[in-house]
Amino acid sequence: MPERGHGELSGRTGRRPVDCDAVVAAPETSIDRLAQEWDELADHAHAHPFLRPGWIRAWTSAFANGLPLDVRTVEHGGELAAVLPLLRRRGGLVSPTNWHTPMGGVLARTDDDREELLASVLASRPRALTLSFLGPGLEQIRAAAARARYRLLEGTLQRSPTLALAGDWERYVATRQRKDIKEIERHGRRLAEMGDISFEVDEGLDRLEEGLRVEGSGWKIDAGTAILCQPSVAQFYRDVAAWAAARGTLRLFFLRLDGRPIAFEYALLDDGALYMLKGGYDPDLRAYGPGLQIASEMLRWSFEQGLRRFEFLGQEEPQKLQWTSDVHDLRRTQAFAPSPAGRLEHLAWERGRPLALAVARRVRDR
Repeated sequence: MPERGHGELSGRTGRRPVDCDAVVAAPETSIDRLAQEWDELADHAHAHPFLRPGWIRAWTSAFANGLPLDVRTVEHGGELAAVLPLLRRRGGLVSPTNWHTPMGGVLARTDDDREELLASVLASRPRALTLSFLGPGLEQIRAAAARARYRLLEGTLQRSPTLALAGDWERYVATRQRKDIKEIERHGRRLAEMGDISFEVDEGLDRLEEGLRVEGSGWKIDAGTAILCQPSVAQFYRDVAAWAAARGTLRLFFLRLDGRPIAFEYALLDDGALYMLKGGYDPDLRAYGPGLQIASEMLRWSFEQGLRRFEFLGQEEPQKLQWTSDVHDLRRTQAFAPSPAGRLEHLAWERGRPLALAVARRVRDR
């Protein structure tokens, strides 16, 4: 279960010097007006793709469910220094994130810019601010919350495996458990006995639907979790693919047996890192380890391409931890206002008491 903390955090009590050129913009409701500057800021910050406007546009179109969009910004000297898209929900603000969001965060040039933006968000006195799937930037949230006298709750949502790609493939393989490598090699030989095995990388949209059908094969269809089972989810991944293909960052990986796809991975390649978003394999070939086979091929390919990182994303699972022991801790931070409604909502989340939850809902819905 996610861990929980509580209470007010002390943080820093001093204030930054006033920057006379800083402009905290009024909430923006359009991503398009800021898109070019937003992308340039992401380039400058070497941000992961899930903070870019194209990803946020696809996410809000699929999952916002009519909630109003607030894009908060800070500018210095006429240049965008920080940006944070939020959704307004019943007097509070929430990040546009869900379990289809591999990583979240606050995009900013510097830590000071990030803290300034968060301080401006809390200065608007939302009942609560919830940011999910956070990596770096927690210190700035804590400092801004302490100054605004907001109470914090923090918890880990998931730990996502990651691998720094140093050296070459052969040296990397030599560091892994020999039994795991032998198992993959044995499965590879057995598959090769069945026919011609090929590994393909596609950068366009032509084979996306073929890949999505592989992603949804087997148990995912039965459980209703396949991309194609849910219209909003299918829309989201198609929109992301179209955006990424236009940027040149879409990568679709296929493992084929006599031309037939037996494993598929949908990924983004951005700033020297490969991000694995979704994948699947033919369940009839489960005994041959097609998921491990395609992961092995993708890792080999990533080393050959000279990439810096391989992001497995999602939960830490045994098949991912065969390749790495490093993880990102992705956290949720909730800041609750020093008001009666904020205190009740804090109590509801902190203690989970049915009565407190009911009272908080009653106050929230007024």
